[in-house]
Amino acid sequence: MPSRSRRKTTKTRSANSPAKAKARAGKLPTAKDFSAIAARYCEDVTTGRIPACKWIRIACQRFLDDLLDCASPESPYIYSKQKAHRAGKFIEMLPHTKGVWRQRREAIVLQGWQCFVICAVFGFLHRESGLRRCREMFLLLPRKSGKSLFAAAIALYMTCADGEAFPEVYCGARTLRQALEVFTPAKQMVRIQPALKSAFHLQIWSGQLLLEAGGKFMPVVRDPGEGQSPSCYVMDEVHQHLDDTLISCFRTGCAAREQPLGVFISTAGSSIEGPCYAMVEETHKVLDGTFDRPELFALLYGIDEGDDWTSEETLRKANPGWGVSIFPEFLRTQQKNAIANARLTNSFLTRHLNVWVGTDSAYFNVAKWNALGNPDLKPEDFAGCPSYLGIDLSSKIDLTAVVKVFKRTGDDGKSTYGIFPRFYLPEDRVNDPALAYYAGWEKSGYLTATKGSMVDYDLVTDDAVQDIEQFAVCEIAIDQWNAGSTINRLAKEATSPVVEIPQTTRFLSDPTKTLEALILDGRVEHDGNPVLAWCIGNTVCHEDRNGNVKPNKPKDRKQKIDGVVATLMALSRALLGNGGEPQAQGYFTPLFI
Repeated sequence: MPSRSRRKTTKTRSANSPAKAKARAGKLPTAKDFSAIAARYCEDVTTGRIPACKWIRIACQRFLDDLLDCASPESPYIYSKQKAHRAGKFIEMLPHTKGVWRQRREAIVLQGWQCFVICAVFGFLHRESGLRRCREMFLLLPRKSGKSLFAAAIALYMTCADGEAFPEVYCGARTLRQALEVFTPAKQMVRIQPALKSAFHLQIWSGQLLLEAGGKFMPVVRDPGEGQSPSCYVMDEVHQHLDDTLISCFRTGCAAREQPLGVFISTAGSSIEGPCYAMVEETHKVLDGTFDRPELFALLYGIDEGDDWTSEETLRKANPGWGVSIFPEFLRTQQKNAIANARLTNSFLTRHLNVWVGTDSAYFNVAKWNALGNPDLKPEDFAGCPSYLGIDLSSKIDLTAVVKVFKRTGDDGKSTYGIFPRFYLPEDRVNDPALAYYAGWEKSGYLTATKGSMVDYDLVTDDAVQDIEQFAVCEIAIDQWNAGSTINRLAKEATSPVVEIPQTTRFLSDPTKTLEALILDGRVEHDGNPVLAWCIGNTVCHEDRNGNVKPNKPKDRKQKIDGVVATLMALSRALLGNGGEPQAQGYFTPLFI
């Protein structure tokens, strides 16, 4: 009896194993060549058979080039098909935990792009040490691409089968609920697949998975404190992180590990000042060859500038899980709703096309604004055109904006507007670790740091006077708040009249609506200053019962709109201008003429 019982148990487990289930369904060959699938996917992307954005095409070509380079004995790296396949085979033994796939008791089947990830991360090794080249992987994927399940599977592999002594694997997030998006599927996989639990002697606890021989996998929220030595850490929905405190803690904790792995997964978000957008910008520089970081593997799925977001081809381009992890009809419905309702557009662009649009309810079309940027554009390109200066002076410790707006009228009578901003911030704020994005902008020349803890209004005024003289500014538009001394100086030193623009709906509605229309019509040119783009994305508007609108700051006080306010004030005067003569009439209140 005991032996028959054991034989019966063994037979039952074998019959219900994921590998047997897949073999019965005929979905996989008995020996799957993950490397060949990955290479074929990359070839299909680079040749255009699979639609993909610029950054995916570059990443695929980089993988194919690396495979060729590894064949040379002079390369510092080798490619181990065995290591890549070991990870792929482990993951494909794991069960699905949600939806119809769970109902049908199906095991995970890696798609082409996922095979690409696994082979790129686990296949390339240092020739001398045999250790992994990849230390960080960054996947930017639209919603419902199966990223949390994929990350959970990788985390389980790193816990059980990577070969690390006493592994410590963490999934970190701002909230416990978000951390559990990765940890819970991993725990469910162990429960659903008893063979996994017994093979690796796993103990299931409510808040962690423990290895009998030593090692753990657990969620971590906010600041984990000191003492962790992660062999792998997973950061889910990185765009929700306000700062890089948790990321830095994990990175520094890896110092005692020979080949740690950081896994960053996210969709695009509504805040470009957080660590996720900084990672996107850094990844762009790695992929285009500006930075050399061979230890980073990244896939940034999305769309290219100029793509028609209303087309189905664009949907396919941004969503690698099309027809597999996400149903096409769902995406088509979301797209139709976004086309019909402008207020749903930004949310659709962010969640399903991975476009960074500033804030979920942003008033302006940020994608279109960014597409109109030209880093080579200079104010001198508008020499001879009427120009207007908008000045938004902040409190002494906050962001101050000065924006030049030029009006160029074509032969067809239509006007195009050139917009060039300057930004100022006290160096104490620039150097604040919690506001690290300011330091990046200052280093790149998009922001001026003034000495001390307060904005140097004298420097702001000096620069404004220089602009007024150089470009023969027609009028200076300014908000009187905090501007008493500046207005007095401009009245004495500037040759242009100063006009007060009260910050009310009555005075800002028309230029706000006009700027929105100009952006959509492509009649705006700017130099691509990212601080102004950030302000554009942060701008939300209040609409009164008469249809008038006024830009408002978002609820998050860290998000600023000063650049937009200065732009609107200058634009309001440009719209009234008659080709260069100062205009004091209308409902604006001229302070000095």
